[in-house]
This record gives sequence, structure tokens and C-alpha cells, in this order.
Amino acid sequence: MANFDIALIVVVSILAAIMIVAMSAFVWFYQHPDEYGQSYFYKAILVIGFSFACYSVLLLPLDVANQGGVSRGLDPIPMDLLWLITYLTEGGIILVLVPFLMYFYEDESPNPIKRFFVAFGWELLFLIICGAFLVIMYFFLGYIDIPVMTLFSPLVFW
Repeated sequence: MANFDIALIVVVSILAAIMIVAMSAFVWFYQHPDEYGQSYFYKAILVIGFSFACYSVLLLPLDVANQGGVSRGLDPIPMDLLWLITYLTEGGIILVLVPFLMYFYEDESPNPIKRFFVAFGWELLFLIICGAFLVIMYFFLGYIDIPVMTLFSPLVFW
């Protein structure tokens, strides 16, 4: 059985819950007056997206705190997996979910199937443009030489 730092996991869970509550208040406070009492699914996606944006900022202090448990003989939280999950989820929300829902919500067709396919078409066009932009940027700006000086220091706890 893994020997994780239970206090760190509890603090992270509490902060994640606080972040969801704070982002819910943010979305509720800044919503348009015409949107009161409707569009709950879209607002939930916004809350998840804003929360993941905050989680990615808070992963760095978590990574540093996680290394403190290693010196006390505790198993570290697999941060590489956590970073990967966070950034892939953010990419999916930013590039797929939010634009698709925006296209779906803004279409005025009464037929939901037609709205879906119109939104899907616009989303496909958006992904093609973003993919072309990323490929062009990769081929022209994909390599850089940065001089790095590596320093080593022991992790000291008082």
C-alpha cells in the first residue's frame, strides 16, 4: 500500500473544493442579467474551466510541498501524471469544449440536431485552423538553444 502524505492530500482536496465554490461565485456574480436561471450546463463548464486554470497555477506549490514528503520517507504524489492530466484537460476544455458549446449556444435553429451539426462544423474548422497554426509555428519556431547552468543543492529541512 502506498504511503502518501495524508495531510497534503486533505489540504489539496479542501483547496480544490474551495476553488470550485469560488469559481461558481465568480461565474454567478459576472453573468449577464438575461442569463439568470438558465444555461446551467454552460456555466458548469465555465466553472470547471476556470477551476482547472487555477489548479494549473497551484500545481507548482503542490509539487514543491510534495518533495518535502520524500525526505520524510513518504511516497510522493505522482506529479508528472497530475501535470499531464491537468494540461490535457485544459487543452480539451479550451480547444474543444468551450468553442463547441459557444457555437451550439449561439445558433438560433430550433432543431437541436441541426444546431449540433452546425456547431460541429464550426468546431472542426476551428480545430483545423488551430492545428495549421500550431504546425506552422512548430516548423518555424520549434527549436531554440538556451544556455543552461545546472545547479545542485541538497534539500534541507530545519
